[in-house]
Amino acid sequence: MTNVADRPLHTPEHLLLHLFSCAPKDELCLLHEPNVVAGSFSSDVDVLATPDAFKCLLESKNEGWLITQCIRHEFFCYALVFVREESFGEDSLILDVALHDMREGRVFYCRDDLLPDLETSALGLPILARPKQFAYYLTKRVAKLSLDTTAVDNLREIWKTNSARCLMEIRRFFPNDVLMPLVRSFELDDRTYLNANLPTIRSKMRQHMISKDPLGTLMSLIREFVRSVERVRYPTGLFISIFGPDGAGKSSLIRNVDGRLRSTFRSSYNFHLRPGVLSFGLNRNQSSDPHSLPFRSSLFSLAKLVVWTTDYIVGYFVLIRPKLLRSGLVLSDRYFHDIFVDPIRYRYGWSRWVLSLFSRFIPNPDLVLILDAPIETILERKQEVSRPELARQLIAYRKLGEIFPSAFIINAGVSETEVACACAKVILTRMADVTKARIGRLI
Repeated sequence: MTNVADRPLHTPEHLLLHLFSCAPKDELCLLHEPNVVAGSFSSDVDVLATPDAFKCLLESKNEGWLITQCIRHEFFCYALVFVREESFGEDSLILDVALHDMREGRVFYCRDDLLPDLETSALGLPILARPKQFAYYLTKRVAKLSLDTTAVDNLREIWKTNSARCLMEIRRFFPNDVLMPLVRSFELDDRTYLNANLPTIRSKMRQHMISKDPLGTLMSLIREFVRSVERVRYPTGLFISIFGPDGAGKSSLIRNVDGRLRSTFRSSYNFHLRPGVLSFGLNRNQSSDPHSLPFRSSLFSLAKLVVWTTDYIVGYFVLIRPKLLRSGLVLSDRYFHDIFVDPIRYRYGWSRWVLSLFSRFIPNPDLVLILDAPIETILERKQEVSRPELARQLIAYRKLGEIFPSAFIINAGVSETEVACACAKVILTRMADVTKARIGRLI
């Protein structure tokens, strides 16, 4: 293999070559040929690794790159997300590492069945022999119900190189009543059967694997239970609350950051102020000048706190927590604690210590970003409140950061892109630190 130790790691392709150079020889290989466009990959790069090679990937020194995710999506499979620091989330490599080839908790191929039979890829890296690439890629796509035109074209190209060996490989995964129509589809390039029967093909594949190894099915259930418990204990998502006065740029920041971090998180979910499980009072009294409205009575303020607290607690466990368990990014524009800064906006007219008491029951975000900007800059964007009130709010928001252990004050007086980059850097650094701790438990 070409020595790439001294090559600058400017692109995901360079990083991939570097990672392979760090692993022991013949203990890391590509599972199928990745599609490279201008040094980047159009999708995840699937690799097979021995435990020693996987450890080398986790411990590798990749200058300028952060590991922002290590997601155990199968018992023996991990998704590693590498992000280039200088790109603030835009350049990434997603490495899907399999210690054994698995689908839905079941082992399809043991690594010892695959590693001895390798070829050389277009990138000059070890890759599965083509018949095994065919079986791997076909079963993966069938399990995902994702046999699109591009995938079928790739499979047919591999089939034409050695159809006899491809057939021999897929016999272990499909019963005869599915196998023969599959063979005809690839021999004749007739996609009618594939397009019309993909769910049935997947169901038959599952049944075939269960009938071949009932004990393996039981073991897969046990493994999935263990993996699920681990995912519940250590969520791979992130919950962020963004604070700041009107005109600080919270909405535009959420939009820009969401776009930059799509490789690190599998999904995103945004809400304003409250999760909204209890819709009572959520959209009422939306005045263009909320500071002109009078305070509510103490009794009404107490009732509002009860409703809000219930909404935050239920909303966290029903909406937010499930998304964190699935590696999602949750962004809130304001949060419960905004009432400390601006009680007039929420017409809260009771004691501050009662507010502090209720806040103890509110699930805290993992990260808090407080947007701070010069008064003149904010007033140019929006003139929602007077200059003295705005000055007071800015001071109050800075003090609010002292409540949270993971709060960062962001300079919002610059362009939207600069603000998004600054916030993305904070978020990616946080994810890298959390992932480093998770990797420490694995090693």
